[in-house]
Amino acid sequence: MNGIDISQHNGYIDWNRAKADKQVDFAILRTGFGREHVRQIDKQFERNYAECARLGIPVGAYHYSYAVTPEDAEREAEFCLKLLKGKKFPYPIWYDIEERCHVQRGNCDDIAAAFCNMLEAAGYFTGVYTFDSFAKTNLTDKTKKRYAMWIARIGSAPKFSDYGIHQYSWTGKIDGISGDVDMNVAYTDYPTAIIGRHLNGYTADDGIRYQVSAVADKLTAEQADMLMRECSELGMTVVRRKSDG
Repeated sequence: MNGIDISQHNGYIDWNRAKADKQVDFAILRTGFGREHVRQIDKQFERNYAECARLGIPVGAYHYSYAVTPEDAEREAEFCLKLLKGKKFPYPIWYDIEERCHVQRGNCDDIAAAFCNMLEAAGYFTGVYTFDSFAKTNLTDKTKKRYAMWIARIGSAPKFSDYGIHQYSWTGKIDGISGDVDMNVAYTDYPTAIIGRHLNGYTADDGIRYQVSAVADKLTAEQADMLMRECSELGMTVVRRKSDG
């Protein structure tokens, strides 16, 4: 599956054109960065999520980290959870750790675990995004074998095998998006696992479809018109007939 990752830096996206480009099987959307602050919410996150939901584009999300301690990471997780609330993500929620500040104390595994464990406790399928070289130098199997991994390595495959998504380009071109776009390929079927386990906002009722039949003999024309509009908005087919009575 081919996908993209997106933030406010990609500007105002024409998602109709992006979907029609046939290179976007999924999208990973930035929630924001760091600890909670109104200025640290990604300015396009809500719109990007709504547009993908409207068009049926499966999404994940990522939160960009500046944590230097596990306690910092927990505060970032709290912020991320607020931004995720009320939404559904068939792809994982990723913790983006790649800054120099993460390696100053040699505790990258602990930082990753603090964020990811808090999200898991809240019912999310989570993982870690970073560069191949960063993962090799600063993360141990304590992280790489415990959590899903999304790895950036441009031009060739990552050097270790335990990753579910490979970010292979930062210079992709997608219709409807100005400038360069990060390109990814997913090797793991995350939606089946996430939806099936009722994670990331999904419940046991998701995937169940209901059929409704109803008859009303004494509607006015105005009531019939209103009911038809409301049913149509739910994707229902409505047949209007005059009552013999």
